[in-house]
Amino acid sequence: MRAREIAWGCAWLLLLGGCAASLSPAVRREATPVKGLEAIRAAPDSLRGKTVILGGEIVETRNHPEATTLVVLEKPLDVFRKPRDVDATGGRFLVTFSRYLDPVLYAKGRRVTVAGVVSGAATEPVGDAPYRYVVLEGVEAHLWTPSREVFPSSSYRYPWWYDGGRRTPPW
Repeated sequence: MRAREIAWGCAWLLLLGGCAASLSPAVRREATPVKGLEAIRAAPDSLRGKTVILGGEIVETRNHPEATTLVVLEKPLDVFRKPRDVDATGGRFLVTFSRYLDPVLYAKGRRVTVAGVVSGAATEPVGDAPYRYVVLEGVEAHLWTPSREVFPSSSYRYPWWYDGGRRTPPW
């Protein structure tokens, strides 16, 4: 019985070890809990100067001489603070880091979780329409590994009992 308990304990440790935290513990403790970007838009003055955690999909990476600004399409976060792959969004936000972020790594379409201090708002055009962004001063960022296609169409073989309507064994 003792060996079974040890085996289950090791399995849980391995499982939890695979769910690494996206941001440092200090930043997570310091952050003010918010329910997405809409909560910040609703009360921007009450959150000014506070650290928040948001995530989403990178729309654009802008490098400046002393900083990098990410334009991010906000997505709801899961329990691990990873942006969910859903069509829901609270809008776009800007986060500026006082260091260089390589636009090849921080590329359009990559998912990112950021911690930043709410510093205000800015209006910039999206297409021909003006858009009001929430602006964060970046503290920390975590890029998520791009998801891979589960069944690449060119290399996947159906099981032998179903091959596109023909019943063909694997040999």
